[in-house]
Amino acid sequence: MTAKRYTRKFFTAALALSVMMGGMAAVSVSAAEQVSGTAASVVAAVPNSSSVSASRITLGQSITVKGASELNGCTYAYFYKKAADTKWTTKKNFSSTTSVTLTPATATTYNICVKVKDAGGSVYKKYFDIPVDTALVNDSSISSDSITKGQKVTMTGAASGGSGDYTYAFFCKKAADSKWMTKQDFSSNASVAFTPAAATDYDICIKVKDSNGAVAKKYLKLAVKLLVNNSSVSETEIEKGNSVILKGVASGGNGSCQYAYFVKKPNSSSWTTLKNFSTVKSVRFTPDNVGEYQLCIKVKDATGAVVKQYFDLSVIKPFNPATEIVESIIDNSMTEIQKVKAIHDWLVNNVEYDIENYNNGTIPDTSYTAEGLFATHKAVCDGYSKAFVKMAECAGLDSLRVTGTGNGGPHAWNQVKVDGKWYNIDVTWDDPVVSGEALFDNLSYDYFLIPDSVIQKDHIFDKDIFRQNCITPQPFDKLIDEVLADDINSHKYWYYCENTNDVQKAARAASGDGMKTFTLIYPKNSMNDNEIMMAACRAAGYYGASCEYMDWKFDGYQQMIIYFS
Repeated sequence: MTAKRYTRKFFTAALALSVMMGGMAAVSVSAAEQVSGTAASVVAAVPNSSSVSASRITLGQSITVKGASELNGCTYAYFYKKAADTKWTTKKNFSSTTSVTLTPATATTYNICVKVKDAGGSVYKKYFDIPVDTALVNDSSISSDSITKGQKVTMTGAASGGSGDYTYAFFCKKAADSKWMTKQDFSSNASVAFTPAAATDYDICIKVKDSNGAVAKKYLKLAVKLLVNNSSVSETEIEKGNSVILKGVASGGNGSCQYAYFVKKPNSSSWTTLKNFSTVKSVRFTPDNVGEYQLCIKVKDATGAVVKQYFDLSVIKPFNPATEIVESIIDNSMTEIQKVKAIHDWLVNNVEYDIENYNNGTIPDTSYTAEGLFATHKAVCDGYSKAFVKMAECAGLDSLRVTGTGNGGPHAWNQVKVDGKWYNIDVTWDDPVVSGEALFDNLSYDYFLIPDSVIQKDHIFDKDIFRQNCITPQPFDKLIDEVLADDINSHKYWYYCENTNDVQKAARAASGDGMKTFTLIYPKNSMNDNEIMMAACRAAGYYGASCEYMDWKFDGYQQMIIYFS
């Protein structure tokens, strides 16, 4: 029996492209290849495998359409239309071009069709629906377009349109630079602050990206200005009682400036406000104590930026010659009478009456002032009396300068308060001009702490001046113990005598020092004049003497000036 042979029959397989739904093509096999004598399998072919680069885009973005097929020798055609339209627009007709780019002009849904034609002329279609979202708008901003160096600027990302789910990136650079600095890469954080390091112009870039990957940029300008505090103070060292001027000055910055002034006193940890922020450009400050002060002037521009300037201020004890002299001759252990005597004696022993200029009518202004007296050690009664007031004040004594006439001529002298009582004192007349010459050390106490009843014998007060009534006699015990004791012990001009033995001691002391003139003070009615003269002459070895009487400073005591011949 002859073996049965199978005959291979070929059938033409035609692929029909069914209706395409949802961008996917449904393919059916209309004929199958049959192999004689063999059970052949059915093979499904997909001749149109075209694709698009995105399933959704934002207006302004482009979409790439790629034509593809598993068949060889195919050509491709590309078409698109708005979904609401009926007419297709040809982007590119059949050719070997395997991709085209479409940039939709409207935010709506677009239909895209890709046709594939094989070598036999069969055409296979594939459709895509592409939603196009509204354009992405970058609404970002910065907190200010002009700040002052040292301040922060905040960059805030904001957007509208697009597909939502925005992310933000922030960049900055100096305007003169080419390289951008990344402050934040794309993130959902919509705000970033930074402090520019230089006073110059900056460029700011804020990028916004939506979920489709669309990016919108916004460029902004930032001016960073330098606020300079040029404030000053008039002095860095002053004497107590003087003032210092704090002057606020600024340059640069933004807008008009305001100024504030502060002081920190010696040994204080806190600042005191002299004047808070205002447009006032200077203030005066008068320190109330000596010591080291700190001053601060703040300037603030329209943005609120503040720049401080600090100064050191030394407040020193004022130069006062009266103070220096008093501190050298007086100490706290002294009684008030001793203090007055120290001032009285310094003036008499260190100042001479300006007799030459007085006689020539050329008295300089300095001789009428305390300052002139301290500087030149020459003065007339005005200078003596004014210097006494200054020195008494430094010693803590109350005193007055009074005016009137002395022996008929214009004159000035003083009143001083001692132990609660007021007395007259005339330092000028206790520094007498002798034989037409003004000499140092012409020390006298004729007008030292005397009541009105004594001084008015040769002094007349001006009627319209303020003065104290000096009605109390001198405290004689203190005068002897505290004022005249030094003179008695050192055998100078004054000698207090209770009896003739004291007179003899005084005369011997005076003659031993070569003096032919000296003064005795003694209680009235304790000795008669002849007893005094005889005792003095015997003790001094002189055969003749004359005397001159003067009333002492209060009742009950006598002053006698003895002249040996």
